[in-house]
Amino acid sequence: RLGPQGDRLRCMLYAALGYASAFTGEVRDALTYSQKLVDVAQRMNSDAELCRAYLNMGTVHMFFEDYAVAMVFLSRSLALAESCDLRVVQATALDSMGNIHAVFGFWDLAVVYYQRAYLLRKQVQTLPGMAQSLLNIAHTHYSRGEHRRALGTARMALAAARRCGELRVQSHCLALIGEIYAKIGKPKRALSMLRYSHRVWQKLNPGSPGYPAALLVTAEVLSTLNRKRSACRLLERTLELARHHNMPSVAIECTEMLYR
Repeated sequence: RLGPQGDRLRCMLYAALGYASAFTGEVRDALTYSQKLVDVAQRMNSDAELCRAYLNMGTVHMFFEDYAVAMVFLSRSLALAESCDLRVVQATALDSMGNIHAVFGFWDLAVVYYQRAYLLRKQVQTLPGMAQSLLNIAHTHYSRGEHRRALGTARMALAAARRCGELRVQSHCLALIGEIYAKIGKPKRALSMLRYSHRVWQKLNPGSPGYPAALLVTAEVLSTLNRKRSACRLLERTLELARHHNMPSVAIECTEMLYR
C-alpha cells in the first residue's frame, strides 16, 4: 500500500514508466502507463496533476510521431497549466508544440511557440530550460536562412547552458554555431567549433567521438577543406553510431557522402 500519498506517488511512477517505455520504443507499454497516469490524475480531481498527465501523454505520442494526437494533449496541458499558473509546465508544452511545427517546416509558427516558452522560463529563471528554448529559437532562425540571428541566439543559448553546467545543450549549441560558420563560408572556424562540441559531448558520453548529427557536419567541413581521407574515416564512425542509435536519416546521408 502506498498510504495517503498513494495517488501522487502513482502519478510519479506512471509518468516515469511512460517516458522510459517511450525511450525504449515500447509503444503499447508507454501509452498504457500514460493513460493510467491520466486516469489517476482525473480521480484526484487535480488540475495541476492532470496538466502534467496530459503533457506526459502528448510527449509519448510525439515519440511515436503521432503528432495530431500529441497536439491535442499538449493543448489541454497548456490550458490547464495556464489556469494553475504552472509556468514550467506551460513552457515545456509550448516547446513541444514548437517542435511539432518544426518537424513539418512551419518555422514561423514554431518560433512563436519557442519564444513564448523562453519568456516563461525567463520569468521563473530556469536556466537549463532557458538555454534549450534559446537553442530551439536559434535552430528556427537557421532553418529560415537567418544565419546572423541564429548565430547571436545560439551564443546566448551557449552562455545560459554554461552558467548552469548543461553539457548536452552546450554541445548542441557549439555544433549549431559550427554549422552556421560552415554555411557562411568560414570552414576553419566551423571545424574549431565542431571539435569543441565533440569534446563537450564526450564528457557526457565517454568513448563516443560526438553525437552523429554534429559528426556528419564535421565530415562535410573536412571535405570542404579537401581533407577527404579524414572525412571518410569520420563518416564511417558516424555511420556506425547512427545505426546504433537508430538514426536512419543520418545513416542515409553518411552513405551518400561516402559514395560521392
